[in-house]
Amino acid sequence: MKSWYTIENKADAPATLYLYDEVGGYGVSAKNFVDELNAIKSNEIDVHINSLGGEVFQGFAIYQALKDHPAEVNVYVDHIAASIASVIAMAGDNIKMAKNAELMIHDGHVQMAGNAAELSNMVDTLNRASNNIASVYAERAGGDITTWRNAMQRETWFSAEEAVSAGLADEVVQSNRKAARNVADLQIFNYAGRKFAPEPVIDATKEPYGPVEYADPGYQADSQKRYPIDTEEHVKAAWSYINQEKNANSYTSTQLNEIKSKIKAAAKKFGIQISDTFDTVSLINALKEVFNA
Repeated sequence: MKSWYTIENKADAPATLYLYDEVGGYGVSAKNFVDELNAIKSNEIDVHINSLGGEVFQGFAIYQALKDHPAEVNVYVDHIAASIASVIAMAGDNIKMAKNAELMIHDGHVQMAGNAAELSNMVDTLNRASNNIASVYAERAGGDITTWRNAMQRETWFSAEEAVSAGLADEVVQSNRKAARNVADLQIFNYAGRKFAPEPVIDATKEPYGPVEYADPGYQADSQKRYPIDTEEHVKAAWSYINQEKNANSYTSTQLNEIKSKIKAAAKKFGIQISDTFDTVSLINALKEVFNA
């Protein structure tokens, strides 16, 4: 079985842990990881991370085990800490980013099939998990859950310097360490790394992507513009987000129709085919009405 981490536990030296692949999945379970972690008696642990993330709940178990360990935990992001791996990084008493390292945060997502009740329950589960993730960033860097959820929903990438500025890391360090292996293709995300992503914005009062067209011109109480529709990627993301129940419920029916009309118009401009057929939330609500009739 592939091991996505190693632990070096040397006498008279900090224990060193390498998390250099996916979290969970085909790797070792969080239970095995925690069992080995708890066997470490050193008063200092260096955690080196190069991971695109993986299973949310496995990652939370690892995060909490590191937080609870009596040793001082020093986290080094050697190349990338993305998705749930960025949450694990937040367990460090000290968080250091290699000069060319990157960190990425995004909303939880899942691939599944099921009936209306199962899909509805999964929406609730994803929102709870994403709020938990946002609370970890807020605890580390300040701000509130809403601000960090906004950043997560935009899929926000940070360079080493930007992570420090945002409060998600403490310092940038020079590192001669080379990654033990290449991580998976970054195309699984909306952006293939920091250089392809917009500048991070962790301020709910600002326009996240600057003076571009937004499907929501500021309908909510904070007057913030939401759902940019200036690129193909943003249009696809806007359609996905506005069809999530939590987001849709933030608007009146008139506002929601106007937002969807703008997204559809932008999709047509970019040659993107989107359809209400794939509006999962509306499908679930329609089925509920049928069965409750």
